[in-house]
Amino acid sequence: MNPLIVVLSGLLLASAVTAGSTNTLRQRNPKTGSSSSEEYDRYSSRSRQGKNVQAAYGFVPMTFDARDYWAQCPSVGHVPNQGCCDSSYALIPTAVMTDRTCIATNSSNMVFSAFDVISCCADCAIYQKDKCRGGDPVAVWKYWNKVGIVNEDCLPYSFANTCIGQDCPIRCVPGASGTVAGNKKKGLEYYTVMANVLQIQSEIVRNGPVEASFDMYLDFATFNGDGVYMHRSGPYLNKHSVKIIGWGTEKGTPYWLIINTFGRGWANEGVAKFLRGQNHLNLEANVRAAKPNY
Repeated sequence: MNPLIVVLSGLLLASAVTAGSTNTLRQRNPKTGSSSSEEYDRYSSRSRQGKNVQAAYGFVPMTFDARDYWAQCPSVGHVPNQGCCDSSYALIPTAVMTDRTCIATNSSNMVFSAFDVISCCADCAIYQKDKCRGGDPVAVWKYWNKVGIVNEDCLPYSFANTCIGQDCPIRCVPGASGTVAGNKKKGLEYYTVMANVLQIQSEIVRNGPVEASFDMYLDFATFNGDGVYMHRSGPYLNKHSVKIIGWGTEKGTPYWLIINTFGRGWANEGVAKFLRGQNHLNLEANVRAAKPNY
């Protein structure tokens, strides 16, 4: 079966179960004619620091792609496939943890397990009887800090084709030694990044990609990757998390460069451009990260 059909079926089912009411579409009329320099001036003029705003945030390039900047970390460009499981709440935070650990240690040995989060975190999933019906990324960051998460080798992601088997194992899978509890690695306390373009950019340049959640509509799930995504039509589905790895401007429209969880068959091999600078669908108000405990 086409993986996108599986994703959409799961999202529509989760939306029907959890929404319980008619959702009003959010129509936006973003300005798309400003140049990148005009965009910078607009944000600078709103800041109390005025002309000193860039000094406060450090050097922020006009375009940035973390895949090139940290080419030694292959995880930065990895595109996860959530399969039948509505698990972006787990896949994206653990991906950011993996990226930041590689950046901080210059080693790609640690790949944090999203399966650990889904199956073992008591507070992360919305429904404990079906942990593939969405969850809370904030709880995932807290779980990393307080309990720790195992390596992907210990508990690999297994929901590509079936969503059964969500119970927390005691031992790692055959071929990986040790217990789940004994393989946990913790991170430092998570933090929310200020809903400010320069602040988010500075955070990414200094420490690595970030997790961001937003209000997802059907036209995002079916986005073909042409141009910069901005919501125009279609029903609300649910909250969804993506990884922000960079930014740029296309034909006067500023964008975030994001990695999604629908596999490489979505948009541009799993990567897309998302409208930047207007808190579109509340994305810029829900940016989170943490640093590895090394």
